Amino acid sequence: MSIDNSTVKKVASLARIEIKGDEEDTIINELNNIIGWVDELQKINTDNVEPLLSVFNESMSKFWRFFGCKQIILLKKLRKI
Repeated sequence: MSIDNSTVKKVASLARIEIKGDEEDTIINELNNIIGWVDELQKINTDNVEPLLSVFNESMSKFWRFFGCKQIILLKKLRKI
């Protein structure tokens, strides 16, 4: 897959951002580099790799316990307001 001028213009229109003419070539190059990098990542065999929540290898239970507690504390504070 390759990004071209029409794709950049379409995405800019959908995102409601303005791209100046001199920025277009830079954006095309950067997006093509990103797509190339993703293509390289897709070649890696991950069949026997367990999914991770983050690069810190924390389990989902620790994640939900931490953020669940934070949400409960926040809700209690909001009720007092």
